[in-house]
Amino acid sequence: MNFRKYHRNVFWEARFDNFFEDNSIKTINFTMHVKENQYKEGKRIYDLNDITIDFLKKGTIFEVETIGEKIVKIVVRNKYKDGNDICTALAVDYNELKVKTCYLNSQTDEHDTLDVKKYYNPYIKKERPLGATASIGDLIKYKNIKR
Repeated sequence: MNFRKYHRNVFWEARFDNFFEDNSIKTINFTMHVKENQYKEGKRIYDLNDITIDFLKKGTIFEVETIGEKIVKIVVRNKYKDGNDICTALAVDYNELKVKTCYLNSQTDEHDTLDVKKYYNPYIKKERPLGATASIGDLIKYKNIKR
């Protein structure tokens, strides 16, 4: 089975945007890591009670991992509080989501440091030597191709 990691700004399949509509997710659980890290220096930086399935549906899925055709992980970005967005990484297991981690980003963060070589892109030639990366020019060129 093929493992693939997708990012909205590199290569995207339309089906990812329909994740919540296409799946009957009923349960959301939190790892101990997320529970422990909601506090920093004794202050709550995000509230797990805010992270519900309805809340996540209002966000934007920007990263997806698949094994074969099955979606096994999604990362969702939602508007949050105090000029921040909250990004939530979720493992997908049948009708359950498990929150693996959460982190805050400024709403003005454009994520200029995106490492495109980590993500699947069928428009980048496979003949590239191991370790070669796509240039921004390649991405712009290939992103503009009609699919």
